[in-house]
Amino acid sequence: MAGQEKTIFSILCILAVCITCDCQSPPKFVNDLEFTNLMEEENDTFVGNITATDDDGDNITYGIRDTESQYLPLSPSGEPNPYANAKLYLSVDPVTGGVTIISPIDRENITTNSVVVSFEVLDYDALANGVVDVTLVSSDKDCEMDMFNINKPSPNRNIFEIILKKELDYSVSSEYLVCMNASDRGNPMLVSPQIKKVTIPIEDVQNLGPVFLNLPGIIDMEEDTPVGTPIVQVTAVDGDRGVPEPNIVTYSMSSDSFTINGDNGNITLSNQVDREQLTENPIRLIVTATEEDNTQPLANRTTETTIIIRVLDVDDEIPNFDKGYVKVKLYENAPVGTALNLGVTVTDDDEVTNNDFELELVQDLDAFKLKGTTSVGGSLPVDVRVKDSVYLDYETRQQLNFTVVVKSNPESKLEVVVDLINENDNTPQFLQDSYEGSFLENATFGYSILSISATDDDVRDNITYKMAPKLNDINIDPLSGVISVSENAVLDAEITESYIFTVEASDDSGAVNLTQVTLNCEDVNDNAPFFLRHLAELSIQEFTLDDMPADPIITFQAFDRDITEPNNVVGYYILSGDDDNKFEMNSENGTLNFIGAVDYDGPDGYKSFNLTIAAEDGGNPSMKDVNDNSPVFESNNYSFTVLEDAIEGALVGTVTATDLDTERGGDVSYIIVSGGIGSFLIDETGSILVNSELDRETEASYSLTIVASDGLNQGDCTVTITIADVNDELPTFEEEAYEFEVSEGYVGEVTASDEDEDSILKYSISTIEAKDENGETVTGGFTSQFNIGEDDGVITVNEPLDREVVETFRMTVSVTDTNATDIQRELKRIKDKGPNGSVRYSLDDDAGGLFRIDEKDGTLIVSGNIDREKNATLKIIVRASDEGSNPQSSTADFWILVRDVNDNPPKFKDPVYFVELEENADNDTVVIVVTATDIDEDHGKIVYTLQGDTEDWFKINDSGVITVANQPDRETYALVVLTVVAQDTGDRNGDTLMTVSESTDADVTIVTVVATDPDQGEAGQVTYHLLSYSQSGKILSDLCLST
Repeated sequence: MAGQEKTIFSILCILAVCITCDCQSPPKFVNDLEFTNLMEEENDTFVGNITATDDDGDNITYGIRDTESQYLPLSPSGEPNPYANAKLYLSVDPVTGGVTIISPIDRENITTNSVVVSFEVLDYDALANGVVDVTLVSSDKDCEMDMFNINKPSPNRNIFEIILKKELDYSVSSEYLVCMNASDRGNPMLVSPQIKKVTIPIEDVQNLGPVFLNLPGIIDMEEDTPVGTPIVQVTAVDGDRGVPEPNIVTYSMSSDSFTINGDNGNITLSNQVDREQLTENPIRLIVTATEEDNTQPLANRTTETTIIIRVLDVDDEIPNFDKGYVKVKLYENAPVGTALNLGVTVTDDDEVTNNDFELELVQDLDAFKLKGTTSVGGSLPVDVRVKDSVYLDYETRQQLNFTVVVKSNPESKLEVVVDLINENDNTPQFLQDSYEGSFLENATFGYSILSISATDDDVRDNITYKMAPKLNDINIDPLSGVISVSENAVLDAEITESYIFTVEASDDSGAVNLTQVTLNCEDVNDNAPFFLRHLAELSIQEFTLDDMPADPIITFQAFDRDITEPNNVVGYYILSGDDDNKFEMNSENGTLNFIGAVDYDGPDGYKSFNLTIAAEDGGNPSMKDVNDNSPVFESNNYSFTVLEDAIEGALVGTVTATDLDTERGGDVSYIIVSGGIGSFLIDETGSILVNSELDRETEASYSLTIVASDGLNQGDCTVTITIADVNDELPTFEEEAYEFEVSEGYVGEVTASDEDEDSILKYSISTIEAKDENGETVTGGFTSQFNIGEDDGVITVNEPLDREVVETFRMTVSVTDTNATDIQRELKRIKDKGPNGSVRYSLDDDAGGLFRIDEKDGTLIVSGNIDREKNATLKIIVRASDEGSNPQSSTADFWILVRDVNDNPPKFKDPVYFVELEENADNDTVVIVVTATDIDEDHGKIVYTLQGDTEDWFKINDSGVITVANQPDRETYALVVLTVVAQDTGDRNGDTLMTVSESTDADVTIVTVVATDPDQGEAGQVTYHLLSYSQSGKILSDLCLST
């Protein structure tokens, strides 16, 4: 650019010389020193005339100083400046002053630090007064001060150079004005009265690229502008403005959407533009302008500019969902307002003025609603909420579908599928309000009685069943609801005729429903009749046919436990013993009569009759009872072991005998007939108990003979009881005293024994006493003098003995059973003997007279009436005392838990209820609610029933709610009296004919039995007594008739 300027300054160093010798003043140029622009390589070109005047009127001659003259300027480097050699390029006419180019000029050599022009300033004074200095001045605002310097090559000559200081640039300035002032160095210093101004013109060359003219700012274009539409025209010109013939400029551009006309710069839309798809908006187009000039490098003749086109939005975008389909899960019965959390957003890419839209929800069921339907800023999250939970029922439907659409364009839509998640919101429902079934009492394990079924509207909900209360005889399958006979069931219709219980059905969430089940245990003929007693002895007087007794000799009574006829209808007959037909048996009532004479003394006299009477029921097959079987033990020989320190009442073992006879003929009692009598006893269950203190060292084993009897027949077994040793004996020495003589360190050996089998004996020396030959005690420590073998009792000398000091030693040796505990050893030492060891029992607190205790064996006996409803627990204090001269005693507290029996009937809150009722009352109208309570714990369920002449008019449920069953008629009964019966269903089962409840008072008559004897006088008097009873409170009464 400026350093590449092609402008050349033709330097005119022309002198005007006065020819006459009288010249007093030098000639003066009429025109200033001028610079003429010349094109390089121009020959014989007339440049112009130089004119000068002379004040003296002398003739003036023009010329160029010779290159060898003393005025030849030098370049800044000190070399001769080729531009100062004007003679090489110019010639001057000496007369006219005309200047002509005589040699081509090379313009490329004009660079910075080059001499633009040289000139001389004349001062005719001598010495310092003639030395001139020239400086640049800014007398005019246009005077250039930065582009040039003034140089004086030689200090001794007043020749000066204008030096190019900076590179030239035509585009910056086409000419410069240089202003100079001259002054000498005299004293006083004289300054030129005028400012010399030199104009330096700059010639432009081809060195600048094109220049764009009148570029537009941001150009706006709507996105729907048609293809082919002119958008803008750019114009560029040759940047070298001073050249005579500017270069032609062409245009180019790279763009997918726009094209440019290379000749005129017209930019046209070539492809449709979608604002929403642009990665950059506004669009920036790079347009290149190129000069057609192959003489210059491409970089010097090209220029780029940026055209900015802003694409304006039009409402051409459809609001779009970022997903077209979504599936979500929702819990059934979700509350109103629950969000579905779709995670979907609708977006309109148009600008704010064009991106408003509204959503709409399309659904078959009014289950959901949109929250927020109008867009804000062209974007809207799809927020769907529950509107009505009634439609969210998994049992009705498992899936719901709806569509969210843009109102302005329904084609833009979101399909939503809602899968409902099942929740356990339904309670199991039984197919029936209550269930009833029946089964035979001889049903075996696993027999299916009844199937209970419940349903649950919850899908895939598992239902489980259980009974309340749990029954030993009945079981329910928790999964199928099948009720069956339990594995350990003991079914007996005579004991439990029906089972009433509740079945609970529960689902996976624990939701529960209940139903009542009644199972009837139907009787089968599985009980043979039984007599109250199996042996009867009568004494009678002989008689003839004439005086034969008319009344029955005896009446037999047998019972059958079966509960239905004919299974429990008993018939009687003589099985054996009446070979002579002397007797007749009434099969229905069991009376026995004579039908033939009986002679005691005749040749065919009868001393006795042994009759066997049989009782047979009417069932099919019939069953009869004859006590013809003996009890049989499970084993002939039993072996048990008991510790010798077992307390009285401790269980040794149990023997069991069974009798094939039914009922009373099958009842077995036990007795010890030999061996261990006094040391052991046996109770009614066959349990053998310790009865007195045992001592293995006295008796190591016992052999018992035990008999089991059913009252007529008996069986026996042998029981061997081994007494196990307890380390309770003290060891004893074989000698009370030992005497040894010491010989070579060996003293002697002591020996002890222990009757305990597991004893471990250890010996030790307790004390040592020493005496001299005079019998006097010698003091000093002698414990280390001797040693005793811990295990063998061998005594040896540890240290030398001195007989003169000690003649005899007396030592105490101890033996200890280390396998016995300290407590065992101490008990053995202090166990009292005689009266001191005899223990008596008494009660310090008898719970208000409800208990007494056997003072000898400590058996606790109920002596009063116990009522659990008054006292569920009872406390007694038992005292044990010895009979020593200084009696010792101790006490112990016992708490007794009273178990409830169902001995209290339900009681109504009010004894009488009065109600008024319209005679036209509709069925199921509630009349009144009555309530009964039962203080028993296990009373079961209270069941209500109605009694009365008009009971069919009303009904009552299990809750005591009385409602109308059939419309009452006042004209029939104006006043209705109903009796409400409340009955509990607790277990009152028993296995005896007569029972006494817990609340029975003492001295209350339970039952009265009556016997008659046809004999007269004292022979006919009857006395009564009980043959046996059990402590469990069951009265098993064998009636003994004595006549």
